[in-house]
Amino acid sequence: MKRLGVGLALATLLATAANAGLTEYVWQQNYTASGGGLGSGQLYYNGSYVSSFSFTYPSSANPDTAFDGNAAVLGDGDLQLSGNSYSGPDMTWGANAPGGLYENGAFSALTPGYYILGAWVAVPEPTTVISAILLLLLPVGASARRMLRKTQGA
Repeated sequence: MKRLGVGLALATLLATAANAGLTEYVWQQNYTASGGGLGSGQLYYNGSYVSSFSFTYPSSANPDTAFDGNAAVLGDGDLQLSGNSYSGPDMTWGANAPGGLYENGAFSALTPGYYILGAWVAVPEPTTVISAILLLLLPVGASARRMLRKTQGA
């Protein structure tokens, strides 16, 4: 029983974020108007502002590398932006677009009629993934130990 407690304490320690205040998000695009193509992006959010931002769109030579605006974490853990990104395609980000189906919508001031819809999705930290796997394996280890004890006792 003592080892079980140590194992759970170790898993809890691993699950504690190394940098709890900073979360990485990646762009998952669902829809593009005007042909365009898929954009890709990555940002870091510390709970009150976007600390690092990068968004690339295939038709733009340079990525947007700065964001000026607000961000809010939604109930599902995704991030919703409201503001402007610039230095590349110069996107204006806002909540939702047609029909309320998407968490984020953006349009480009440089390309009239172009807009994208999608979500900024949180990326789990590696330590969180490792601890989840360890916690899933805990019952297997306990049952294997019981089987070994039964075998040795017979």
